[in-house]
This record gives sequence, C-alpha cells and structure tokens, in this order.
Amino acid sequence: MFTPVGGTQPLRVDVRLIASTNKDLEEEIAKGNFREEPLLPAQCCAVLCFPVARAQAGYSLLAREFLAEFGRQYGRPRMEIGEEALESLAQYHWPGNVRELKNVIERVLILNPRALRIERKHLPPLTHKSGSRSTEEFSTLQQARDAYEREYILKKIEEARNNISHAAELLGLERSHLYRKMKALGIGVRE
Repeated sequence: MFTPVGGTQPLRVDVRLIASTNKDLEEEIAKGNFREEPLLPAQCCAVLCFPVARAQAGYSLLAREFLAEFGRQYGRPRMEIGEEALESLAQYHWPGNVRELKNVIERVLILNPRALRIERKHLPPLTHKSGSRSTEEFSTLQQARDAYEREYILKKIEEARNNISHAAELLGLERSHLYRKMKALGIGVRE
C-alpha cells in the first residue's frame, strides 16, 4: 500500500518487479558501484543464469535442444552433433550468449539441408578456435556478411572439387552469378 503524492487515500497494488543484469551484484555492492537497499526486497526470488561460456556442459545440451527444435520447425529428421563440433562450440567464448548459439545452430541446419550429423566443418568460421574471428573485427554488418558468404562459397567450391559449375549448382546460383560473387568477394578462380 502507498499514498500517491497529493493524495489522501492509500492505494493497494499488486506489483511484480522483474529485473536483470549481467553483473555480479554482490561484487558490485562490495566495490561501491551498487547500493544494497534496492536489492534487498527484490532478492526473494533471485534466479541466477550463467553465460553459456561458464556453463560447463550447457552449450552441448542447448545445442542439441536447438537442433531438435529447428529440426521439428523445418521438418528435418532427427540430427546428431559430432564430438569435434561440440568441442568447437566449447572453445568459443559466446559473446552473444544463448541467442548467438541458437542462431549458429539454426544457420547450420539451414545451410546443410542434407546433413544428418553436424560436424565441425558445418560450423561457421566464427565458432572455430583456430583462426577464430571475433565479431569485433567487423565494423559493419555488410563486412560480417561478406566474410561469412566468402567462407561459405569457398566451402562449396571445395566440396565441388573446384568445379565452378558444380559449386554454382550446390549454391543454387547461375554460374555467371557465382563468378560475379567470387570477383566481388576476392575469390580467385581455381578451375
């Protein structure tokens, strides 16, 4: 109950406050960056959610769950995920947390429609530890998109054993369109 400013009658309210932070509030209180008073009434139902990177086996459980969820959504048969792929997921620092992991799994499923098992080679370059890229290295979305598109086209060219006509077929593009894309992305012709 409270009495509004300028009012004379107290009002009864039923309020639920939901707040979140990526900070350790006890640590922030100790440093003097956060006052303890607002935290005391709110702590009755505190829920701690750790980032994917800190949740030991969390990434593998989440990856499998997202794989099953998107498999159902896209009408795909049940897919597995290989140990090397799981190791790659474990080595990545996941700055985008669960949303980033979910997006990666969905992208892998969409871009590999015939795969029944997700392997390391199916994962985008951002999740590979060796030669990994940080999202900070791209200043624009277009740069990130071009980098991913370049990697994907190179992967398909490799699958097609450098046969550009076959790679274009795998990509669902006209050969002339693939040549234009390759030129724009700085991919040399190796046919």
